[in-house]
Amino acid sequence: MQVMNPGYKAIFFDAGLTLIERAASSEEVCTQICARHGYEVSEAAIRRALPAAQAYLQQQLGNEEHWISEERVRELFVQFYTLVFRQLDGLSHHRALAGEVYDEYQNSARWRPYPDVVPVLEELRRRELILGVISDWGTGLQTVLLELGLARYFDVVVISAAVGASKPNPHVFQLALARAGVEPHEAIHVGDRYATDVLGARAVGLTPVLLDRSGSLERADCVVIRSLDEVSALL
Repeated sequence: MQVMNPGYKAIFFDAGLTLIERAASSEEVCTQICARHGYEVSEAAIRRALPAAQAYLQQQLGNEEHWISEERVRELFVQFYTLVFRQLDGLSHHRALAGEVYDEYQNSARWRPYPDVVPVLEELRRRELILGVISDWGTGLQTVLLELGLARYFDVVVISAAVGASKPNPHVFQLALARAGVEPHEAIHVGDRYATDVLGARAVGLTPVLLDRSGSLERADCVVIRSLDEVSALL
């Protein structure tokens, strides 16, 4: 399927796994936190413990309530890393360790833009499009974007924990549209999750674009791209 509307004025993007990715893996950060407290834990041990915790996280991702405040976002990931640490022998104070891992990921040095991001944003800026971010994230995302040099590209940033609502709730998309000063049919939303990004955007009238960086998706009832480099061709 292709986007055929020449009247687009704004493009909104999800943040995690769309614009930015982790520069340090969970294994790396967890072992560093453990070492800070005198625990010798290998990255391999963390890797073995992750699947059970990831299963829990996948079950929780669809619950909008987890994303509507900084406290709830933090608790979600503290629970996640607590499940990891509880599977390892010789550790105590699991929640405290988990809290330190979450705090570590508030550091912009733990994130990086995908290689295609800055060139695409530069081009879209040259085309005088309004650019925005709509993301389910803690309030620290604004600082991460700023310190990674990405904030300067965006006219609008809507973060779930800052506005008290998360995707696919129509409110976050409507708020972004209002701040951008555009109508739904004049905007595209690009994100990596079908249930929140595609269905949420479509329900409000935006054109959804699903980013499938891994190429694992066989088909979808929306525009699917493998790289942000393909965005320009949709306009």
